[in-house]
Amino acid sequence: MHRMETKTSIDKLNDDLLELTKLSTYRREERPRVWPLIVRPLLLVGIIALTAATSFAISPTDAEKTFYKAMKDRFISKPEFGKPDAADSKDKRIDVNEFLSTEGTPKLIASKVCPAGSSVDRVEIHASFELVHWEDGGEAAGAIKLIEVKQELKDKVKKLIYRFGVMFNSESGSAAESNDFGKWNNAGLFYHEMLHGQLTYNRMKDPNWAGWAQACKCDKPNPNFIAKGVKAEEQEHLTIGPAQETYLIAALRAQANMSVSVFTTTGISGEKDGDGNRAFTKEIELPANLAEKEELGITIIVKENVEGEPTVKVKDQTVTITGKVKDDKTARLVVLLDPPGIGFLVHLTVLPPAPPFDSESPSANLEDKLAKFWWLYLAAFVVTFILLMLRRK
Repeated sequence: MHRMETKTSIDKLNDDLLELTKLSTYRREERPRVWPLIVRPLLLVGIIALTAATSFAISPTDAEKTFYKAMKDRFISKPEFGKPDAADSKDKRIDVNEFLSTEGTPKLIASKVCPAGSSVDRVEIHASFELVHWEDGGEAAGAIKLIEVKQELKDKVKKLIYRFGVMFNSESGSAAESNDFGKWNNAGLFYHEMLHGQLTYNRMKDPNWAGWAQACKCDKPNPNFIAKGVKAEEQEHLTIGPAQETYLIAALRAQANMSVSVFTTTGISGEKDGDGNRAFTKEIELPANLAEKEELGITIIVKENVEGEPTVKVKDQTVTITGKVKDDKTARLVVLLDPPGIGFLVHLTVLPPAPPFDSESPSANLEDKLAKFWWLYLAAFVVTFILLMLRRK
């Protein structure tokens, strides 16, 4: 997932307005056509202002609506998979019911009394989200974006209404609906985007959120602002990754015909190739219930930050997975054996070797000299101090 920025085209609007003024102009040879020269710039300025304030959202297709409904229904049918276990303090899951409750209907998220001297007495933040047409590209499977922010002012109370749009790649997602793993992985994708929305709400509810200072002025704060130089998407993924993984494992282990094992391998030390990728090898012991089978179906259903197609081989009770991980990335593979019987969630964490310490470097020499001859520096300081005192006398 990643957040999307609004893009608009003024050039096309300009061309359309040019044609409009040409067709609308009453042609008279004896009088110059002055009004198009006045009206056209005014119309253009008005459209530019409208475009700057609004991110036009395209309605989702029927296929997108169907895919979205399937994911959402599956997710809400087992709400316990997406809620933290109160008895487990290490459970990383986050309840997203608040964000879900704002679908299609703006609701009050937070309010705050502004400091004395502000242009308004209080600010209220309302928000909603809706499904919009998939307009991304690349390898992403889902995204969230801010569509618009409206502002209302009454009795010195400023009301900000945020409207978000979520979108999913129904073409790639629908293809995974053929088995239980794919279905619940899609539910995990739905949870992922809901988490982005919920974390945005949580950020705006924080009384110390930097956006409140802007809101108490004449500004409309960016809901994704955390701090200067901090990217909301990257920061949120530190929380979303473990939450989504816990969700998926809980969902899969609840299925009668699924067995899920999680493996982590670190310290991949393969040399970088010309494209900056590193080779990896992961060996996993074959589960006992599959050891006697002569033929095993092998399917790789999830592949994140893995370059090309990894290889999976089964020999002598060992499953060997080899491939390349994109440099300095945390990769994830999901391999199904005898689908949908056994699922392996394999985490591949690239840890580039630390550069060797150069004993000849200037910093190394300085530290070494300070460590060895500290007493000389101290003696020189004491002698200098005594001489200065004698001079004053």
